Amino acid sequence: MAEPRKVTIQLQPGVLTSQSEYASPGRYIDMDQVRFNEGLPEKMGGNLATDWLAVTGTPRSALSWLDNSSNRRIATGSAEKLEVLNDDGDTLTDITPVRDSGTLAADPITTVSGSAVVSMEHTAHAVEQGDYVTFGGADAAGGITIDGEYVVLDVTDANNFTITHSSAATSSVTGGGSSVTYSYAISNGDVDTTAGGGWGVGPFGEETFGTERTVGTKLQLATRWSLDNYGEDLIAMRNDTSSLYYHDVSVGGRAAPVSNAPTGTWAFVTTERVIMVLGAGGDPMRVRSCDDNDITDWTPAISNKSINRLLNTGSRLVCGAILGQGINVVWSDTTVYVAQFANNNTTVYNFRNAARGDDYGIIGSGAFVMVGSAAYWMSSTDFKMYAGSPGRMPKVDDIRNYVFDDMNITQAQKISCRYDPIHHEIFWEYPSLNSNENDRYAMFSLDEGLWSIGKIEGTLQRSCFATQTEQTSIIIGFDPDGDSFQHEVGVDNNGAALPWYIETGFSDVDEGNVTSDIFAVIPDFKRHSGDIALTLTSYDYATDAAAQETYEDTISENIGKLDTRMTGRQIKIRMAGSAIGSDFRLGRIRLGVVAGGER
Repeated sequence: MAEPRKVTIQLQPGVLTSQSEYASPGRYIDMDQVRFNEGLPEKMGGNLATDWLAVTGTPRSALSWLDNSSNRRIATGSAEKLEVLNDDGDTLTDITPVRDSGTLAADPITTVSGSAVVSMEHTAHAVEQGDYVTFGGADAAGGITIDGEYVVLDVTDANNFTITHSSAATSSVTGGGSSVTYSYAISNGDVDTTAGGGWGVGPFGEETFGTERTVGTKLQLATRWSLDNYGEDLIAMRNDTSSLYYHDVSVGGRAAPVSNAPTGTWAFVTTERVIMVLGAGGDPMRVRSCDDNDITDWTPAISNKSINRLLNTGSRLVCGAILGQGINVVWSDTTVYVAQFANNNTTVYNFRNAARGDDYGIIGSGAFVMVGSAAYWMSSTDFKMYAGSPGRMPKVDDIRNYVFDDMNITQAQKISCRYDPIHHEIFWEYPSLNSNENDRYAMFSLDEGLWSIGKIEGTLQRSCFATQTEQTSIIIGFDPDGDSFQHEVGVDNNGAALPWYIETGFSDVDEGNVTSDIFAVIPDFKRHSGDIALTLTSYDYATDAAAQETYEDTISENIGKLDTRMTGRQIKIRMAGSAIGSDFRLGRIRLGVVAGGER
């Protein structure tokens, strides 16, 4: 009779999703809320809601920076608003740019008795449903006073629209007086990316001339703001060919258009204090910049550092950012450019196409992060990096198909990339095929050089994170409702359980030469809190239609050994925790086995 002995299951760190379960021996094939630390799997940190005020809409962009008094400010941009939170999060300032303001004609307000819906008259108002409008100076009309900010309920025609007051009118009248002031914020952007639509989209001759097409493949991208600090002040630009806006923190008030600046789709500040605008003037491949001493000087001259360049690879410029002192990265939809400061007023910046081959563009304007002197981003089919030269990220084939085969490409503009300076990890959060919001993540550990995957569904969903640096370790994420959470705090999901699991591929027991009886599981944990559900699944051969045996048990805290009774040539292991306070860091897994016979 064979002697019982202990066998260590040899497991490599990182997840491998590109092979079959049997072709992944000694590898983890699935996981959630698990990272690797010094080669060992452990649960990721939890999160806790901040006491900050909720921002308006679903924020897609957030920037954290310090003013000259070392007060931290957090700017957020959604389809509806551009806002700034103070350091304590108890003051939320609306800095959304104003499109139009002035005084309305006399008696612009019409009320209906018993209704809170109020009609406003303004010739050629140009507002759209859902826009934010502000009124002041009105006399009472119909028992109510229109004062403050409202959302446009409906557009009646070019000269009239409706709003909803906080209470119903007591009579039907037209009034308000002759001193009603108005201020209209820029019209709302798009919460989601939509396919089709637009004039001229679709085959020639289809539908009615002059009307918006209901078919087509053109994408109207979800709204995303580019945010950057110019000294202590803020610059902002929306990706729908908007103005360049500037918010002076010492002056306050709304962000205002920069004089003489071109419209564009993305803006950022270089280390030379030059603002670069991409998609300048409505040309999707044009780059323009201001002088380093005057943000209102956008005309190139030998006396300044303004530029006006047309790049040629791609159909549109998507985004850009500082890589290092005097070096910037600019992405189109198909390639990546490096813009290096030339330290002269003739060329100012030298742009070169840094790509080697196809698909070095970026999938969405939020899909990149800069860490140290390297750029990391997601292209339309791959994960890329630039650190002096462009290339694919290490071991990317371990997870590439898993990510891109289950992605809602239409909503790729919502992809968010962030850096975790605590664990030196890069997270891409993206929408799966059945979701319009980010509900999956792929994470790369810079220290470990390997990947993890997981889910961010329900209360874990985040639409963006405040920009992080290697010097800023507080990680703040915003959910689609505008609430904020600090991450890597504790082990729970804001007081609720943060479930996790990790699953291996099939590993041969005793090299798979004989069927073995498994009589014990001996787990080794460096950290263990709460019960862990253990599932062992054995097969006689990998191609068998069904498992030979399945064994389930609970690994309680401080347990040394589990007695099992199962047989097989190959075995896979799954561990999971789902209780409040559940935590783990795994060491080794050993099995007690007795070799059986060949079959």
